[in-house]
Amino acid sequence: MDACIRVPDDKNPKRRAQEVRTFGATKRELLSLADWLRMHSVTDVAMEATGDY
Repeated sequence: MDACIRVPDDKNPKRRAQEVRTFGATKRELLSLADWLRMHSVTDVAMEATGDY
């Protein structure tokens, strides 16, 4: 899965920059995603499904 966070831009703190990373669906990868989100102090998450279930 792809995850994107929006962080303050280094050049202009009033603007936002995106950081996108790709994670797998294994337990190890999901824990890595959780660590990455915690590292950036992410408190809200939204999910978009782009395929069939």
